Amino acid sequence: MGGQRRAAAGSRRRAMDGLRAMDVLPLLRDRVALLTGARDPRGGPILTFPASARRDRTGHEDLIQLMQYMYQIPSDESRDLGFTVVIDMRNSTWEKIKPILKVLRDHFPRPCVHGLHPEAG
Repeated sequence: MGGQRRAAAGSRRRAMDGLRAMDVLPLLRDRVALLTGARDPRGGPILTFPASARRDRTGHEDLIQLMQYMYQIPSDESRDLGFTVVIDMRNSTWEKIKPILKVLRDHFPRPCVHGLHPEAG
């Protein structure tokens, strides 16, 4: 019974405070996405998805949680300016990037997305 109470209290605390780093720690350690503190010309936060095989294997629900966590980090003023999202697509394909784009579309307000995809040649 005590375990259930602790779990319920933890769930309520998370709902009130949002996600914590511990909730997405494996994704943070794998550097699936980075929020470095850099700003775009408007002052909006820049969320970066570096080129990584780990990123390409990250599941849909994990991406949702990670982006929800990243979204709550900047101040309200910065968030209101909108995020710029940079996706490094080197050594990747559009098919592998689609899950990120889908989560951004469905769960992230007004992102401006840039994909870095060098041309072969």
